[in-house]
Amino acid sequence: MKVLLVRHARAVARGKSDGPHARRPLTKAARARFGIAARGLGRIVRRVDAIMTSPRTRARDTAAITAGAFMNLEPVLEPALAGD
Repeated sequence: MKVLLVRHARAVARGKSDGPHARRPLTKAARARFGIAARGLGRIVRRVDAIMTSPRTRARDTAAITAGAFMNLEPVLEPALAGD
């Protein structure tokens, strides 16, 4: 089994989004840049068995982009990854 750890892409700065820290979304530029990175990762690592993500918005968004590079696997929410 291979384990890949992917940190979320850049999120909107604290205080620049509505809602609490855990709900900060990715910036538009980060979505675009990470999309390119995820496609590259998908070419290097041909297969993953699962994608697990924190329930935080920025992590879920990053996991969804990653899933697109791996034949649209459905990311699995894992509350323990929230670090709360």
